[in-house]
Amino acid sequence: LTTSLGPTLRTFEARDSMAVLDDFRADLTEAFETAVAAGDRDAAVRLAAGQAQYWFLRGLMVEGRSRLERALELPGDPTPLDGIAWLELANLAYQTGDAAAGFGAIARARAEGERLADPSVTAVALAREAYGRAIFGQADVGETLLAQARHLTGEAQAWARAEVSMSEGQIRRAQGRTDDALRALRASYRIAASIGYTWMITTSKYVAAKTLLDARRPKEAIDVAVGAVDEARANEDAAGALAVVFVIAGACAFVERHETGARLLGAVEEIGRQYDYSTAVVEGEDAERLRDSLSAGMTPPEFAHQYEQGRRCGWPEVRDMLARLPRREFSMAADPSPEGASPADPDASP
Repeated sequence: LTTSLGPTLRTFEARDSMAVLDDFRADLTEAFETAVAAGDRDAAVRLAAGQAQYWFLRGLMVEGRSRLERALELPGDPTPLDGIAWLELANLAYQTGDAAAGFGAIARARAEGERLADPSVTAVALAREAYGRAIFGQADVGETLLAQARHLTGEAQAWARAEVSMSEGQIRRAQGRTDDALRALRASYRIAASIGYTWMITTSKYVAAKTLLDARRPKEAIDVAVGAVDEARANEDAAGALAVVFVIAGACAFVERHETGARLLGAVEEIGRQYDYSTAVVEGEDAERLRDSLSAGMTPPEFAHQYEQGRRCGWPEVRDMLARLPRREFSMAADPSPEGASPADPDASP
């Protein structure tokens, strides 16, 4: 069941597949525990890898990470799904605040991808490693790894091509190359949207919104991000939706909506408890900078009051707040050009 449904979690069939996995969750848990107890590595890895994307979308981050680790730690020969399992573990480790474990898992995924001559797993692992190298000061190594990943995309599956483009967008954003970042992120979005890959649909817009915010284009960032929240919610990606709301909270500081930003931040923190999602853990220093930028526009008691008000909000209240924010249309459908690139928003505060 999990071997057949796992790949569909990156397609338009994802919602139907998740409903089936919901119904069989207790049985699958029993099957996994039985496999681990019996030392059946093949079965344990197949069960974990097949459900990993489900655990992510359902916000079962801690549970999913633990099961992937337990399966992969069992003695025995690697399975054909070890590469996917390591990639999924990397994502869940990062989402639970352990970047070091995430990069370690990426290295293992790359090794498995190369061992199996799997262009999809190898390309994604190379692209993610490229991003890690780039942000930690090894720009030349990052560019080499990215070039290797892009070379493999001709043979890779669509989901992997979307991930490689998204990683390139992250690298270009870190380099301050706004147009190049948006070009890569738009490519990622188009590929992901063509197959229904929920996580990449959300993530490409999430990084695009951050990129626009870096470029002091907050109204466009809000436009992209609000659309991403709607898509993520429609596709039952609650954690992804929360991550994007976090970016919108940051944009509020640039359009003189500090109170709304503080309320959104409180809502994200409280709703996130249901999904093993914490902005403080996932966003790290960005979360601290966001709190500082929002609190700069009000007194400490005012910030605390708005934040507490936000903690009482659910998704309907969050959606109402988003609907009242100023926006400027930004499309993910077409490549930007230097001539058509929008200038910094004249209404944005520094």
